[in-house]
Amino acid sequence: MGNIINRNMVKNIASDIESSLKDVEKKYNVKITRGNATFGTSNMTLKMNISKIGNDGTVLTKEASDFKTYASIHNVTSKVGDIINHLGVDYKVIGWKPRSTKYPILMEKVSNGGRYKFPVALLPKKSNPTAKKATRVYNKFDC
Repeated sequence: MGNIINRNMVKNIASDIESSLKDVEKKYNVKITRGNATFGTSNMTLKMNISKIGNDGTVLTKEASDFKTYASIHNVTSKVGDIINHLGVDYKVIGWKPRSTKYPILMEKVSNGGRYKFPVALLPKKSNPTAKKATRVYNKFDC
């Protein structure tokens, strides 16, 4: 038997592929990141994610483009890249995961770059002046 593909070899090959694509990123103004890899003893499959870079330098990932779509549906006024302060910690809005119903908002902690999920209620929303306000009606009964 020749070389058997193992976890370390997959990591090394993926890193080499990612670093060799830097010229392609510059040429086409995109960001290329590696995704998941699967492998057996004689082959491997590597997923690559390619995202366009916007005029302001932000990477337009699938989550970022989904944020634009779903934010308007939910009347959210924030935009991708906005800084939101939550419990004294600053987070940057980076996207929306529509399949995550409870915590669809993706944010990145400004201090360490960690990714976190938040509920929609955390973001500021547009007020809707045409919406009917909830009123409580009390019935008085004479006994």
